[in-house]
This record gives sequence, structure tokens and C-alpha cells, in this order.
Amino acid sequence: MPLFQRHNTHYVVAVLAGLFFALLGRFTFASELLDRGGGLLMLGFLVLVPVGLGVITEHFSPVQANDSWSFIFRSWSAVMLFMVAAFIFHLEGAICLIIIAPLFVALSAVGVHCTGS
Repeated sequence: MPLFQRHNTHYVVAVLAGLFFALLGRFTFASELLDRGGGLLMLGFLVLVPVGLGVITEHFSPVQANDSWSFIFRSWSAVMLFMVAAFIFHLEGAICLIIIAPLFVALSAVGVHCTGS
């Protein structure tokens, strides 16, 4: 049974929307315009991007799927997809991703919780 059947497309859209938000945040906070912001921008990236990733992923998920633990795994899958994309496109090094992964996973779950799931 293929993963991308019609009834699974909502999950794919949800995770890809979260991935798009995370990559957009990564490029925004790394831009030359915001380069002189220093620690506040770094803190914003470390907090706002994973929380927003969880919120957006949950927002685009189907309503009937919110009554189980699957909402946590959707946000975690979006985080892991972001980490893989950041590694593949050389946006971050492996050690940076390993260090930041627990924070992103935890804060994406906080973002899911903020949506009221």
C-alpha cells in the first residue's frame, strides 16, 4: 500500500508546509539584512522557527487526526525533514544539527500544543 494515497495527502501537505516555514525562517534569519542583529535574532530563530513549524504542521493536518499521538509525530517528522534538508543543502553542519535537534523537537511539540490539540 503506497504512502501517498489520496487520504494521506493532508499529512504530506502539513509536513511540507512546516518544512517551507522552517526553511523560510532559516534563510530570513541568515540574510545579510539581519546579520547584525546578533543574539536576539539567534534566539528568535531557535524559538520561533520550531514553534512555528509545529503550529503550521498542525494547522494543515486534518481535524479528525488530532485525537491521538499522531500530532506529535507529524511535528517531529517536519523537524527531521528540515534537519535533513539543512544538511543536504549544506545550510548547517552535522554537529550543529545534532546539538539543536532536541530543542527543535521539544519546541515543535510546544507549537502543536499551542494550537489546542
